[in-house]
Amino acid sequence: MNLVSSHKKTAKLLDAIMQNTFSFISENKLNKKLTEFSVKQFILREFAKHDLETDSDQPIVAFDVNTSIIHYFPKKKCNKIKSGLVLIDIWA
Repeated sequence: MNLVSSHKKTAKLLDAIMQNTFSFISENKLNKKLTEFSVKQFILREFAKHDLETDSDQPIVAFDVNTSIIHYFPKKKCNKIKSGLVLIDIWA
């Protein structure tokens, strides 16, 4: 597979992962345990299903006030979803 074809395939997978992630958030937003970290873990499981890799940084997932922090990476103890403002940045 040439480089362009590889990038197109990866872009389609990333788009599907984003759609799945927003569905995951929508289905779980009333769950008091839905956190930035749990959404990041969901994305990483989706990456693993499709053999996608990131560089040394992992996906950025931020809720509410954390969406204004450049290159915010959630830890295990992080924000739970409140207002519905969500920022996700993924790459592979």
